[in-house]
Amino acid sequence: MIQFNEYSINFEHNILQILPSTNSEYLFVLTCDTESKLFTAFLLDSKKLNIIKQRQFPTDFKALAVKAYSIEKIVLTHFSEFNNPDIIDLVVFDWENDQPLVDYPSIKPKKVTLDSLSFEHPTIQNKVINVDLLSGNEVLELNEEKISDEHTRFPISYSKESEYFKWFTKLLRPYDINPIQKVYYLKIENVLILSTNVMYSDAVRQVLIVLDTLGKICHKHLFEEAEPLISFHVNEKLLYINTKHRMKLLVF
Repeated sequence: MIQFNEYSINFEHNILQILPSTNSEYLFVLTCDTESKLFTAFLLDSKKLNIIKQRQFPTDFKALAVKAYSIEKIVLTHFSEFNNPDIIDLVVFDWENDQPLVDYPSIKPKKVTLDSLSFEHPTIQNKVINVDLLSGNEVLELNEEKISDEHTRFPISYSKESEYFKWFTKLLRPYDINPIQKVYYLKIENVLILSTNVMYSDAVRQVLIVLDTLGKICHKHLFEEAEPLISFHVNEKLLYINTKHRMKLLVF
């Protein structure tokens, strides 16, 4: 029998974004209060989901998205003009201070990393400027640091038209689980992870199942409602959202 360690964390507001770090040591979570439109960032320990750092952002930021982060700083973008979504403001914050470390207003970014930025020249057509993010000094090449590493794996989606869907349906039939529309599949180590929508008490619900290599269910979780599941593998961990406010981690 496969044994699991389980960890979970509840957030006061809706989870908008989850990002692993390049070394899988941290997780970044962005939440938003739907009433006040206040964004809050959390830096979590990926091993037990403990909060290491957190901070809030100005409420006038619209369509905020985090592009890169570290234990020292956060690189984010938000719309400058809703009439032109190609033009954004890029801002860099640390985790403690209200004022940003640097601000690049009204730019058209090409590439963004933790330490560098590439954006279109505001007046010269087809000219791209590469700069060091904090100093603003022009550089010849960008630092191509990735926000996630090669150990991060996402589930594969199989629609009901595929042969794999039929195979999963047959596999789950002895457990009275009848997939609807799609099955999400991920294999790690000695387990298979499946997620699908099912009919439960006349309502569509999402279920996540972990099976061993013999096809025996080791773990099953029925979600509160049918909503998109976010799951990924990070160094022998399966991370997923139970609801819009709750994150749960299974460690194999």
